[in-house]
Amino acid sequence: MLKVSRSSLGGAGGSSSMAEQLFPGYKDKIWAMIPDEYKLMKIRYDNNIFENGVNKHKTFQKRFIAYKDNIEQRFIPSQKYRKPSIDWRRQEARGTLHIGRWYEGPNGSDYRPGKTFDRLKQLVPFTEEEWSQRQQHRTWDGVKFVMISWAVWMGWKMTQTYPIVWCEEEEEHQLIVADADLE
Repeated sequence: MLKVSRSSLGGAGGSSSMAEQLFPGYKDKIWAMIPDEYKLMKIRYDNNIFENGVNKHKTFQKRFIAYKDNIEQRFIPSQKYRKPSIDWRRQEARGTLHIGRWYEGPNGSDYRPGKTFDRLKQLVPFTEEEWSQRQQHRTWDGVKFVMISWAVWMGWKMTQTYPIVWCEEEEEHQLIVADADLE
């Protein structure tokens, strides 16, 4: 027997309809009454919808791969025209720019034994004067700012007055009971 597969979700939500809730299994009963030729046609139609999407993707994928292989490959820079040197702006940004003659090294060294300059020994980025000058222009620390703001907000919240409602139902209940006893 041919059957149609469906996703079945329990509960009132999801894909269940009102008719499915009122008449459980009505679709299966209708499907059982339909002739087999129509069932085959319906199943083929549903499968073809899915297969058409797959085929459409395959044809698009062929065109896309052909574009990638043929068109985009032309835009890759050729190593033939590659500039083997680095421009001075990049060297300046990296901190590797050396101004002077090719045989002169940085800070008066000329690469002879005993006249070299070790860059690793100079790890401090600022001199003492530069560092003291930078200390004068400090900005607020974010954590301190948040903590101070939180403390001010908590102080404000604690000093506010809020109305308090006292429920006095027991006293009323006792009065009603006392009135009933008097009668």
